[in-house]
Amino acid sequence: MSFPSKRLFDRVFLTACLLAVAVPTGCQWIGQGVDFRQPLGEDQPAVVDATAQPTEETLSDADRAALADDNWILAINRASKGSARAWRNPVLEDLLSRPLHRRVDLHSALSDKNPVIAANAAIGLARGGNAAGAEQLAAVVRLPKVKMPMRLAAVEALAELPDAASLPLLRELLDQYGNYRSRTNTNYIGRLHAALVRGLAARIDPANDQHFIAALRSPSANVRLEAIKAWAKSRAVLPVEATDLRADGNYRVRSAALHALAATRHPKSQEYLTAALRDTDLNVRTATIEALGVLGGPQSIATLQGMLEDQTEKTRATAVVALAACDAQKAVIDAAEDKSWRVREKVAQALSAYSDRQATAMASQLLDDPSSRVQHKVIAAVENWPLEKAGPILLAAMNSSGYMSRKLAAEQLARRWEPAIEFPVGGPAQRRDEVLTKLRDAFRQRWGFADRQALAASGQPISKADAPSPALVARVEQLANNRDVAALNAVGPMLVG
Repeated sequence: MSFPSKRLFDRVFLTACLLAVAVPTGCQWIGQGVDFRQPLGEDQPAVVDATAQPTEETLSDADRAALADDNWILAINRASKGSARAWRNPVLEDLLSRPLHRRVDLHSALSDKNPVIAANAAIGLARGGNAAGAEQLAAVVRLPKVKMPMRLAAVEALAELPDAASLPLLRELLDQYGNYRSRTNTNYIGRLHAALVRGLAARIDPANDQHFIAALRSPSANVRLEAIKAWAKSRAVLPVEATDLRADGNYRVRSAALHALAATRHPKSQEYLTAALRDTDLNVRTATIEALGVLGGPQSIATLQGMLEDQTEKTRATAVVALAACDAQKAVIDAAEDKSWRVREKVAQALSAYSDRQATAMASQLLDDPSSRVQHKVIAAVENWPLEKAGPILLAAMNSSGYMSRKLAAEQLARRWEPAIEFPVGGPAQRRDEVLTKLRDAFRQRWGFADRQALAASGQPISKADAPSPALVARVEQLANNRDVAALNAVGPMLVG
């Protein structure tokens, strides 16, 4: 057979084979049609259901290793970060923060033979609001071979669960670990008792549970401290065991007891607080001053004003904060002449609650304070003021020689008034002056204020009946708006113009 004939035969044979294969299935292609642009068999992409919910993965070796980490650490500055949790485990937190499709099946880990894995799984579920591991949490607390930080973290997690799941278990644990009276009880651990008291206080009023009365008599200062804090938070009537703690041997407990006296408005709180000002510990005296601010009233204000003459800088600064809490504005502003910048800083902070003429004058004065921290507190304080009153203070601060004062003032004003965005905080002084002059004029046209320099320049009595300057006109307008008759009289003949 010649070569061309052989090639023809091969093609015919191959075509026949293909047709033989296609007969059983090919009819479907013919009837339904085939889109040959799509891949066939394993190359064809799977259809994804967008409404399907992600499922949890089973526990892998890596997940087990993560859950087996028992390095629980005490959180630092948790209050400033907005977290009430005292205990952290970074490895567990990373595991819990995984996206939904990579979540670990914590339920299956609850029955793990490794108590650490089971405990971390129970804590993780509790932090998500799931009470499935409540019994496991209580079991971890009862397990001496587990590290104490992890037992305390388990108590904390248990207290996060709903009352039905947490209260019975917390009470059982307190019955077991809060019994300090029995000499044969070797299980008493002050830290654990304190954690249980704190956990129970998060779920129930101390007046409704006898465990809190017992905790007030505990030999552990930590337990007494948690118990008295619970009474102060609840504002319930203090039992005698709580009022007696004002003479406790631990300064932290004494301080907390004094705060509780003020918070609950105990009938003898004024008497007890006044006596506590003579405490030998500065921390207790400071806590007493703060408590007087919580208590308030004319007698507390009079006592606090006397503390402004104290030789200790910290005492005077705390007294200013307490007076601000009592809304004693005049006494607070009078303290602005204190020699300590820390005291003046507290005065500047307190200005956030006021925006009247007296507060405005004091804010203007403190912008020239030698301490940059005082200046910064003034700028922060006026953020709570209406823009028409805060604007003059901020514009004055934008003329400061200190870079940070200019920056803070310019950023705040730009957030509240769009034209201030163009102010060059770090540019050449001449350019800053030009922009600041435009901003002052624009602000004055909008709100009719007189800036600080203009007010100072026109503050003296004027004898010549010349045409009034724009600054004086603005000054008179402001005084008229404030109905300050005495200051208007001081303007003199220029008022007519």
